[in-house]
Amino acid sequence: MMSKVRTSIVFVSTCLLQACGQDISKTDYFPLHEGLKWKYSVYDDASTDFKSRTFTVENIGNIELQDKYFDMPVHIRRTSDGTDYYILSAEDGIFRIGQKRLHEKELTFDSAERKILPLHKDFASGNSWYVESRTYVLRGSALDTVPEAKEVSFEMEFEIVADNETVKVPAGQFEYCIKVSGNASFDLYVDPKLGYQTINIEQHEWYAPSVGMIKLERIEPQSIGMFKGGTVTFELEQFSD
Repeated sequence: MMSKVRTSIVFVSTCLLQACGQDISKTDYFPLHEGLKWKYSVYDDASTDFKSRTFTVENIGNIELQDKYFDMPVHIRRTSDGTDYYILSAEDGIFRIGQKRLHEKELTFDSAERKILPLHKDFASGNSWYVESRTYVLRGSALDTVPEAKEVSFEMEFEIVADNETVKVPAGQFEYCIKVSGNASFDLYVDPKLGYQTINIEQHEWYAPSVGMIKLERIEPQSIGMFKGGTVTFELEQFSD
């Protein structure tokens, strides 16, 4: 079961901090300052053409919610697919608490708060957390009658596995990055011959101080029964305000 916790923090190189013109703490690995923007290059080897695309994230600002989250620091992050994510920054971590898609009028709260990162002071504690997830790229044949993988939800266990990595992405080279790794296993009916098989999924994320997420890699099975998967990678291309 996922524990109830909350937080948010990030860091970047001096030149990026000056370029953004905002004072972001070097212990902040998930900055929520209004106006910050991230542009990612996305590579998906599960598609047939292997073309890359771009994906953007922007901090829209704070929002005042009622009831459970009354008078609590909730921020909105908007992605290029038209989804607003509601992020809670608390003394025990950073959490996603809900989302609102482009065609929806009202916020839909998550069934449980989804922890993104613990506080900076807890990075080295070896603690882990669970987040509900679904497949990114694993899909069945269009002609088969097996359940669609994207309809299956499962829990991924995340933990910080490194806190001093140097990572190079299109936006530049970042030092003192933390690496967060997640793993999940669940059973899926893959075809009439193989029946149910255990699906193993990995996710790796890198966060730079004062910048936030600079890289994400999701690894799903390449081929199993009637299903095909692959790897999707997000790499930071630009960070600005």
